Amino acid sequence: MIETRSRGAGRPARSGLSLIEVLIALVVTSILLLAVMTLCTEGQKHVMNQAAMTDILEDTRFPLVWISRDVKSAIGVAAAYGGFTTSGSVLVLQVPAIDADGYIIDVNGAYDYIVYRRRGRYVERNLIAVSPSARTSAARILADNITGLAFTYYDDAEAALASGFDAAVRVKADIATDVRGAQRLLTQSLDSSFKLRNR
Repeated sequence: MIETRSRGAGRPARSGLSLIEVLIALVVTSILLLAVMTLCTEGQKHVMNQAAMTDILEDTRFPLVWISRDVKSAIGVAAAYGGFTTSGSVLVLQVPAIDADGYIIDVNGAYDYIVYRRRGRYVERNLIAVSPSARTSAARILADNITGLAFTYYDDAEAALASGFDAAVRVKADIATDVRGAQRLLTQSLDSSFKLRNR
């Protein structure tokens, strides 16, 4: 008796993957890997932007804290002192001189001066101590990444002053900053108004 076999019927079943199955698995794996990489990259950009935003908020807030403290303790706004002239971009404050114990020497006659100005991308605070004050003259950079610093001066009637800044009873400070985040420029602007001491 002659047996006929169909082609391949006597071969053992193959174990393993065909070339097409391997290619399909490779494509699916590549797509998943690309999705994970994109997710990681976007997450990293978000973290970088959040860190940059924190820095920019600090660069904007920190000078306002110093300006607030100094304006509230100032006797008045000085028209000019030590080569600095009060304007829309420079603030010259007249503060009472103090002795070594921190007490005011003479509120009507002994003054120190504090100057705020923008220098390049920095906010600079200059303390100019005048004898007999116990303070020490010094300049300090309060923040960087500054793109704008402006002061507005107001009189008793809350009218903005264009000149005669020594009549000011309130000072408004506007600070603008920017910093490069992950593929974009982040900007921040803050303003605050402060009343001078005893005015």
